[in-house]
Formats: sequence, C-alpha cells, structure tokens
Amino acid sequence: MDRRILLRGLATLGPASLLASSALAQAPSGKTTRIIVPYAPGGAIDLLARVMSQQLQERLGQTVIVDNRPGANAAIGIEALIRSPADGHTFAVLSDSPLTITPHLSRVTYDPVKDITPVMRAVFSPQILAVNAKLPIKSVTDLIAYDKENAGKVSYSVSARGSAGHLTGELLKKKTGMTMQAVPYRGGAPAAVAIAGGEVAAGIVDTTSVLPLIQAGQVRALAVTEKQRVETLPDIPTVAESGVPDFSASAALVVIAPGGTPAPIVAQLNAEITKVLADPEVRKKLLAAHLSPAPISAEETARTLREDSERWEALIKDIGLSLK
Repeated sequence: MDRRILLRGLATLGPASLLASSALAQAPSGKTTRIIVPYAPGGAIDLLARVMSQQLQERLGQTVIVDNRPGANAAIGIEALIRSPADGHTFAVLSDSPLTITPHLSRVTYDPVKDITPVMRAVFSPQILAVNAKLPIKSVTDLIAYDKENAGKVSYSVSARGSAGHLTGELLKKKTGMTMQAVPYRGGAPAAVAIAGGEVAAGIVDTTSVLPLIQAGQVRALAVTEKQRVETLPDIPTVAESGVPDFSASAALVVIAPGGTPAPIVAQLNAEITKVLADPEVRKKLLAAHLSPAPISAEETARTLREDSERWEALIKDIGLSLK
C-alpha cells in the first residue's frame, strides 16, 4: 500500500481510535489483562467474570485472568482496581450496590465517582419477593393486606443489613404503607431458607438462592422487583404489575475501570464485552444462572449509577438507616 494512503487512513481514525485499538490488541510485551472480582470464587459475579475472561482471551489473543479480591463489602477489590494503571488492562466486575448504596451507609475508602470509570452495565441479577408457601398469600396485594392485618408482626429476610434487598424492601414499604420489618442474614441462601422455615413471612432474595426452594414448593414467588419480567422466569409478574405502580428496583452487575481511563479505551472495552454477551453460548450460560444480559453504553451506565445513587441516598436518609 502507498505510504501516503496508509498515513491518511490512520489520520482519519484519529488518536482516540488508535489508543483504543492498541490498548486492547495483543501486546508485544505479553501484558496480561486482569478482571478483578471483589468477592470469593463461586457465585453469579464470579461466573460472569470467568465467562468474560475466557471469551475475551479468545477474541483478543492475550492472557485474561480473574483476580478474586474478597472482603470489606467489595472495598478491597475496588481499592485494588483504583491503584491499577488506567490503561484498559485492568477492570472489575461487581454488583452496583458498593457504588450506589454502601457509600451512603458507611465510611468507604474510595470515591464511587472520582475513583472509578464506568464501562458498562453488563447484566441484571433479579431479586424475587417471596413468601412462605404455607401462608395464605398469593400476590403482592395479599401480602399488603396480610401485613395490615398483622401490623408489627410481619418480618422479611434480606441477605444483609443495607443490602440491595433490604433497600428494595424499604422502598416497597414506603410505596405501600406496609410495616414489615427487615431481618438480615449472612447471605442470600440463609435468607431464603428463613422464608422456607417460617422464621420470616417473606423475603427479598436473589433468584439463585431462592429458586430451588420455590421449585420445591416451600416458598412462593410473588413478584420480581425489576421493571420488566425476567426472561428465564416469565410467569412471575413484576411488583409494578402486581398493583404497585412505577415500582422498580434493579440489581445489576457492572464493569468498571480505574478513574481516569481514557474514553476510547472505555468505548473499546464496552464494545468487546457487548460482543461477548451477545454470543449464543454465553447467553445460554448466563441465563442458566438467571443472569439477564443487558449491556448499555458507558455513558448510560454512568447516568444509571448516578440516578440510582441519588434515589437510594434519599431513601436511606428518609428511613434513617446507617451502618456507621
């Protein structure tokens, strides 16, 4: 090719495109790309990261590893991320709650706005509002009536105090006038077992934890808390469909990079991960774990995180909740 034509072609790409391409292409130095997971191995977030690792390694022709950094409600992993170079070779996969909820409840060692760069919302991780199957409650409307009839005596389980499930329950109470009290457990599985065992009347728990008990007939699903029905659970209505207009409380898994990561690198990461999530086999694996692929742009992700943060902050102040 004529050298002048080549140079003109490169000029039309611009420095942004060149930066994005070179950052994610196979590095001559063999530099490894690292996906930080701020939780222990196993579970939905770890699964997503490992699927992404395998696919990106095949697509980009470079080593991509998963680096589990559990502890301190994701803070250890987030701190490891923000100490990393902002060159596209390190990013993290995590729940959105350490960015939108935790900073309003307790002191954190990171700034969820300045210290991170949103890359994308990758998937939704559905939550289910469920009740003990022995109770005469078959809908959200029934639960509201049951709570009214048993004022001060109804409780619901959540995976932890200040968790997404807890805040979702408090939002539901605010919108319906219910008085049921949250009972925190050490994780989704114990919270789901508490519903089945009758320790609590209801619960708001992640799908993976509660679905086996629903299938066993010990727990009854009333609704999902998402804005729309979950692809893998089409027969379960949303809370909004069940008589609480405009209700939605999504639990999402997001991808973030260190603060200051250049926009072209972010855009390229977003594009590559979007392609991964569109792969039929990847979709099959994620849907089997009840993770619904729902990628959006970095800009939309930043806006969504900001709006969710503002909404949860207002609710936390309204109910006077604090973990400090």
